[in-house]
Amino acid sequence: CTRNPLSKKPLIASVNGYAMGAGFELALMCDLRVIEEKSRMGFLNRRFGIPIMCGGTVRLPAMVGYSRAMDLILTGREMTGEEAFSWGLGARLVACGA
Repeated sequence: CTRNPLSKKPLIASVNGYAMGAGFELALMCDLRVIEEKSRMGFLNRRFGIPIMCGGTVRLPAMVGYSRAMDLILTGREMTGEEAFSWGLGARLVACGA
């Protein structure tokens, strides 16, 4: 679950709809995230006792700070695309269907 260090090309995530659990972790691995305003993301797997496996617990605090990251990781709540963008997780926030 790590990026190939030999890859010189940037990875861009386009988040449209739901990015939960592993999907959210994949988005966090990317260099750039374009987020649709109505999208939803988070670590819902925590609600069911499934561990976060691909470095999300390391990447998320580095991006948004410890307190915000722990809010998502420990509660398993969803966040909107608008909230994710305001936290700095996205480079662009786009309208639905754009």
